[in-house]
Amino acid sequence: MMNNTRMNDRPRAAPRRSRRPLWFDGVVLWIGTLLLVLSSLPCAVVAQTTTTTTTTQQQRQLQDDNEGINLGGSVVTRTNVQRFADLSQDVAEIRRWVLQQQPAEALRVYQQGHHAQQVEPGGVPLSLSHLADELVAAHPKTPSFLFHLYGQAHRQLNVAFLDSNQLSYVNHQVQQTLTNHPEFAVEAVWILNTWMYATHLLFQGVLHCRQNVLADLPSSSSSSDVGGMAGWDAFIALWIGSGQQPGASNGDSLYAWAQLQAEAMGTFQSSSSPEAPVNTRLKLLYQEAVTLLSAQNSCSTENEASLGRLWQLVMNAVSEMSKPLFQGFLRAIHNQQGPLVDLYATALVPQLSKCRPSLYKTMHEEFVAKSYSTNPNIDNFPLDTLIPDLAFCFGYSCEELGRDTSVTGLSSCEEFDVFRPTMAGYIPQTEVGNVAAADLDVYQIQILASLNSNIFAELLYMNGANIAKYRDPGTNDPLDYVSLHDIAISGERSSAQPYFDIYVDYHNEKDYGDKVVRQALGGSSKWAASQQVAAIVGTTAAYQILFLEAITKLKIAVQECREA
Repeated sequence: MMNNTRMNDRPRAAPRRSRRPLWFDGVVLWIGTLLLVLSSLPCAVVAQTTTTTTTTQQQRQLQDDNEGINLGGSVVTRTNVQRFADLSQDVAEIRRWVLQQQPAEALRVYQQGHHAQQVEPGGVPLSLSHLADELVAAHPKTPSFLFHLYGQAHRQLNVAFLDSNQLSYVNHQVQQTLTNHPEFAVEAVWILNTWMYATHLLFQGVLHCRQNVLADLPSSSSSSDVGGMAGWDAFIALWIGSGQQPGASNGDSLYAWAQLQAEAMGTFQSSSSPEAPVNTRLKLLYQEAVTLLSAQNSCSTENEASLGRLWQLVMNAVSEMSKPLFQGFLRAIHNQQGPLVDLYATALVPQLSKCRPSLYKTMHEEFVAKSYSTNPNIDNFPLDTLIPDLAFCFGYSCEELGRDTSVTGLSSCEEFDVFRPTMAGYIPQTEVGNVAAADLDVYQIQILASLNSNIFAELLYMNGANIAKYRDPGTNDPLDYVSLHDIAISGERSSAQPYFDIYVDYHNEKDYGDKVVRQALGGSSKWAASQQVAAIVGTTAAYQILFLEAITKLKIAVQECREA
């Protein structure tokens, strides 16, 4: 968590519970005892036995939940999340049924589940379709799902929540793929279902951590944590799957899918490293997250910084997860697989709604509003010129998507520097890509606020998502972010004289912009409607916080020039 940081700075188990079996010693019935006592004993015995059995089951459950699983590749979870790993076996079974030309059986496995047994005694299997249902039922809904709904509804706010078909798109699209193009069913499950649910687990974990901070509870004290470790155990189990061989693409999990894309696009960091960079970085992010969460005072008022750091690790993870989506989309276009292009467009393009509106609109019109196979103008579509900006929106250079410039969309990557992007024809001479992404923070906060997701909008405002500190190319270290909150209260602003003093005198508050944004998102301002909150937050962030920051940078530049 970075507080009061400058924008151009350079970055950088829970204890097991012992089993306590409660033994029922029985009740000895004595012949000759009074009939009243004799008749009352069975009720007492049954009641005590039932209570003892229930308590024992609960204690066994607690112990089972605290027993981690080995996912291979040096990844051992802190808690029992086997059911999430076993979902990859359901995917494998779906693949087998498809190969046997039995799509109805594949759909049955998708809807009812088979291998992922719930931990609760007698629990029904966890199904893939249930994951999609959880996305719809969640309150609040998590950011990646919200951005998808927003983009899928073509940025119409009322449609995003009122149209049940839009909300249940995951199960609908998977079922449609099984019916019309079963050969792509497994890919549909990966990119529509498990990918989105994986992001959901991470954001739910942040929400759980925030709740504990507000209630001053340690991170391990609440049963609402999905899978333990603020969702990270469940996430990594879902990503790697059960029985996955490290560095192999012949599995049925998201890990294998990312390996497949890396092999096809040639993005391995070296010939001696068989693991896709995405998978390596996600495993490293997992290790950092569980180390953070294993601290005794994590997610409490004693260590509020752990919440901010957890949020930033999630931002890194979602950024990495988007790379295989882009790669699969580009591969499908390169191989001219029309139905697969449409499938990837369904998963990817709505996520672009968090990028510049003009980029999203162009991609939506060509790949969602129209089918790839029947679009007469698709061969002339300038995808190569858009991919660098789209990748930049997700926090990386398009070179990280692949180095084969013959693949559509990658020919312009060698000329693009994520930290020195061309802006309105101007090519900066220093690393300013992080500063150039400040408007994306503002825009995404506005979207979340307009969708009644003030909690996540505030988390983004406080902890950042797009203003990344410079990082050496090729490193696996997580990106650190500067937030709009950091900028709004920065001590650097005093350099912007006389404008800063005028600002303070007028508002009688040096952190006025920060106060307005936090009150609006926290529900303590006079503006209550979601559209009002979004407008106030966006306007304040753009024309007070960032405007004053721009003047600050100009004043600092002039001063440094004079001192040179």
